[in-house]
Amino acid sequence: AVGLPQWTDSPVKLARRQLIEKRMAKRAAELVKQDDEVIVKLEDLAIERSKSVDSAVLGKYNIWRKENENENADSTVRLMRDQI
Repeated sequence: AVGLPQWTDSPVKLARRQLIEKRMAKRAAELVKQDDEVIVKLEDLAIERSKSVDSAVLGKYNIWRKENENENADSTVRLMRDQI
């Protein structure tokens, strides 16, 4: 009942409540364990997928590519200097 101290509950109710709390804690632990297993599986799949992608093409479009690959580097520098 609302507002009554807990000691008025019968021993049966207390035992039942303890069993329910144990079950809830056990279920929560199982769900957390399953989540960890799922995360590991997804990470492994992502790693395998990234290995299968050919990354050789990405070098040309990388923002950190070397300037000597750009044949118009001198004209770009001149343009930047003229704009200052």
